[in-house]
Amino acid sequence: FEDPNVSSEHKEKLKRGETIRYEAPFDFDLVRSHNLYPTSKHGFIYLDVLITPLHNPDNGIRGYLVQVQDITTRKLYENTLRELSMVDQLTGLYNRRGFLKLAQQQLDLAKRNRQKLILFFIDLNNMKKINDRFGHPEGDKALILAAGVLRKSFRGTDVIARWGGDEFAVLMINASGNCEEKIGARLKEALQAVNEEGLLQTEL
Repeated sequence: FEDPNVSSEHKEKLKRGETIRYEAPFDFDLVRSHNLYPTSKHGFIYLDVLITPLHNPDNGIRGYLVQVQDITTRKLYENTLRELSMVDQLTGLYNRRGFLKLAQQQLDLAKRNRQKLILFFIDLNNMKKINDRFGHPEGDKALILAAGVLRKSFRGTDVIARWGGDEFAVLMINASGNCEEKIGARLKEALQAVNEEGLLQTEL
């Protein structure tokens, strides 16, 4: 069990004679760097692994039966579905479900590290006027442009989401004391740049 793809927890269970089953990525570059297997492959695949200890009559372990199945296609499909369930398809931001999930993780982390978080709720005004006068495709365009403004105004580490309709939510991670004013200024500057291009005549 020198294979680094097998966790320490699983190794201990196997040494105790327990059968284990787990799903995990198998990193070809990692095992080659340890000179474990002669392989020319790169990258990783997902494996479903079942390891059963083979016991001797005197209760000793004489070996292990390892059954391995490549489940890469299934895992990639599951990951895609998981991402789709957390992402707003129109704007590419997180949806409400994705926001709540990631926000809870960040809240737990902030408590442990005693970090400051700031929560922003942002409403896009005049959406009804846009939809009524120009149609819903233009309203969708306004939402996409607003999402772009938020991406430019916040950091990549912040959690940005379309909360629903014309409402957005942002959780700012590890925020400093005076960042509200800086964010407000960046929002105003980014929105002004969009309006000057004649793409969006509204306000946040």
